[in-house]
Amino acid sequence: MCRFLCIFLMTFVHINPGKASWTGDISRALELVNYVLADILGRGSVPALSLISGYLAWNAYKRKTNWFSLFKSKFQALILPMLTWNVLIILLSLVIFLIASRETSQFRTLTENSFSLSNIFNYIFALQYGSLTEPLNFLRDIFVCSILFPLIRIFVSTLNVFSIFLIWLLGFTYGFEPLILRPSILMFFSIGVYLSLYAPATFKGKIISFIKIGIAVVGALLISKYLINGMYREVMVKQTFFMLACAVIFLIISFYLAQTNIGKKICRFDVYCFPLFLTHSFMMTIFWGAWQLFFGKELTEYYIVFYLSAPFFTFMTVVILYKSIAPSTPLLQMFLWGKKRKPCCE
Repeated sequence: MCRFLCIFLMTFVHINPGKASWTGDISRALELVNYVLADILGRGSVPALSLISGYLAWNAYKRKTNWFSLFKSKFQALILPMLTWNVLIILLSLVIFLIASRETSQFRTLTENSFSLSNIFNYIFALQYGSLTEPLNFLRDIFVCSILFPLIRIFVSTLNVFSIFLIWLLGFTYGFEPLILRPSILMFFSIGVYLSLYAPATFKGKIISFIKIGIAVVGALLISKYLINGMYREVMVKQTFFMLACAVIFLIISFYLAQTNIGKKICRFDVYCFPLFLTHSFMMTIFWGAWQLFFGKELTEYYIVFYLSAPFFTFMTVVILYKSIAPSTPLLQMFLWGKKRKPCCE
């Protein structure tokens, strides 16, 4: 439930042409809706997804016979589809420019910098968090967290909640570059690992676990204030706590919504979550191009129609695309989705 909410609401963050480009008769109502859906819930999806990934990492790890098997599995599941969709959005941008003489944001990124091999490599592999499909940068750090999971689990199981304090303190003060380029991802991932090890089944036990985590996180914040180097870290602290609050909101809403009949029906669409995450930037580029073709480039008061409908059309398109990829083409599914997947039986 939480994964579906996170990824669907994340699509609002990446609707073309982006908030920085809003001009014309953009209404105050749209700005308010965008603030709630994108700036709060959409951006809160990354920490929630990181926490979930840490919580579920043990299930993935214990099915593997060795570390190399884990590396191979995670590379196929996360990095391979990232490479595929980065290459596809490059090709799409080139086709749009050649046919319609229009530049996508990805095309401008390609042409603003030199066509060096290192730049192209970074656009595809996100080595320096420079994935041409910006949301897919997340996969780079989650991949690293996943293959480091055996070490993280030993660290957490040895030091208990004190490990959370140390990881968050390092994240606040020094970061984890170049291994992890977005520190908050490992910070939330470690909380997920801790909860998978120590969260009891009882409600009271869970509350106690969250209290311990809260004390560790606040302690890391207080000490880091004496170690923070520059304004960047100060801003990162505020953003991280904001994201922590959003992640908690996601977890609470998901828990109660999953108990309802509507929630149970929504959960059946979980199989489409990862394909939606991989493709939403690609799809929205196409939809935005179609909108401009019929309604012009200028942003008018009618842009709110595009803003509110684009995520739903993107999701419906992903479902159709996903179902149209025949089960008899496992190699194609592996490149597109990371592994062979079956559509849900809604």
